[in-house]
Amino acid sequence: MYGFLHQAVTRWLGSLDGGEEIIKQVYEALGIEGNANDFFRYYTDEVTMRMVELAAEFTGMSAEDVKFEAGLRSMETFTTNGYEDVLRTLGNDFFTLLKNLDSFHDNFLAAFPHMKVPQIMPIRNRDDTMSIQYRSAREGLAPFMMGALKSAAAILFDLEIDIHHRVHKGDENSCDIFHVFVDPNVAFPPFSNHLDFGKNMSTVSLDDSMTSILFPWHFAVDSNLKIVSLGKNLSNRMKRDCIGDSVTKCFRLLTPVDCNWDFEKLKSMSDKPFLFATNKKRMLSAAEYNAILEKHDNQLLENDEDQVLQLNGANQHFINENGPSSGPESDVSDASVVMSSMSGIDSRLRRVKDSSTIKLHGQVVHDPKNNILIFAGNPKLKDLEEMKDQGVKLDELPIHSHGREMLYGNMYQAVSAKNSNEIQQQLAALDSSMAEVNDTKQRINLLLHSILPKTVANSLSQGRIPPAESYKKVTVLFSDIAGFTNISSGVPSFEVMAMLHDLFVKFDDLADMHGCYKVET
Repeated sequence: MYGFLHQAVTRWLGSLDGGEEIIKQVYEALGIEGNANDFFRYYTDEVTMRMVELAAEFTGMSAEDVKFEAGLRSMETFTTNGYEDVLRTLGNDFFTLLKNLDSFHDNFLAAFPHMKVPQIMPIRNRDDTMSIQYRSAREGLAPFMMGALKSAAAILFDLEIDIHHRVHKGDENSCDIFHVFVDPNVAFPPFSNHLDFGKNMSTVSLDDSMTSILFPWHFAVDSNLKIVSLGKNLSNRMKRDCIGDSVTKCFRLLTPVDCNWDFEKLKSMSDKPFLFATNKKRMLSAAEYNAILEKHDNQLLENDEDQVLQLNGANQHFINENGPSSGPESDVSDASVVMSSMSGIDSRLRRVKDSSTIKLHGQVVHDPKNNILIFAGNPKLKDLEEMKDQGVKLDELPIHSHGREMLYGNMYQAVSAKNSNEIQQQLAALDSSMAEVNDTKQRINLLLHSILPKTVANSLSQGRIPPAESYKKVTVLFSDIAGFTNISSGVPSFEVMAMLHDLFVKFDDLADMHGCYKVET
């Protein structure tokens, strides 16, 4: 997973007595290359869980408590990395924020493509408490999420919540369920938000053609989940007419994970983002669809050529009657038309990659008048590669849907996150290099001070040539061990080394006591 939990654990450890030393011990024991505390870096689950275990080991706490404490610091990591304003757009109260959190996670995928996003579903109970269903592909992160929810309530809404883990995910339970005691006046939206003020001024009734133009990727189903409508971009890609077919034959429901192909269930989740995938058995592949477009373009090209030839013939007749012909100019005009059309076809062939599954992201709404469910959305695209994989062109994204802006925004966000991660890595490498330089400098200084006078050593370490000094009176003591050669040849070497060590220590102590400078030759 990404470095969210790493930073949160580090923040918590840093708040403890002796926390900096614990952090150092955890990082050393973790033993990974580069920064172990990078918000944008992707770490394996094994590395992340190992970090939690080490934090538990060095603090004497359980891994569950470490995750909860890290969760309490998680919101600080998001605000520090610039996401507080984004989070505040999700709602004016805690409950609304939780309802919109899945949309926030969906858009996070551009910057964090390997992220396994959790899903949150808040439910307001009759006694004004809250139940929160938590689903995650990763095991054991419920305590972290509990701490994160408590942190979000406190930082974003100044709201104190009491959260309990009532249902644990297991064989009989598909999700974790938290029970939350809150102040209902702060945690929930006012009831006036749900009222429809004023007179209904929406009077436009769209026909089938206009609906398909505005929502070219839509599909609609009746109460029996039979397809009753398809947008033009979907119908053009179907191998045959799908009206009246079961929706399950044409589409797969990917998210929400707690939803299924049930009319009432789909209807009840109209406030959730949906992700569908087309059935490749029912869809033309990108190559097949492109071949149809190419054939259509060739037909248009042939018609254009016939019109150009007719026009050139009329011009030739007119010119022959009125003066010399300028034939080469007509030939250039012909060639320009052909080259322009062919270049468009070749360009599309280069852009489209063979794929037959399109992921559709959007909203499901209920039409009570006709008792049908309508999906309105667009292909889920985060970069050029996905456009190629799904065989979708930019002009197939409706302008009003902001699908193009979302694509560009996702690409910019991904590039920004990539650049930020690279900068963090470069800064970490620079810090490591600076540490090595400082360590080397310190060792050189120690060496200089051990063999030279202090003033000379300081000058050299600062890159200056030490000035010559003169003394009127100087006492010089020369000492030598008489008969050292004979002694060292007749005594074991370790005894010689011990004798020299004791002698040098005594000379060093005397030199320090009397302020003398010792030179070894």
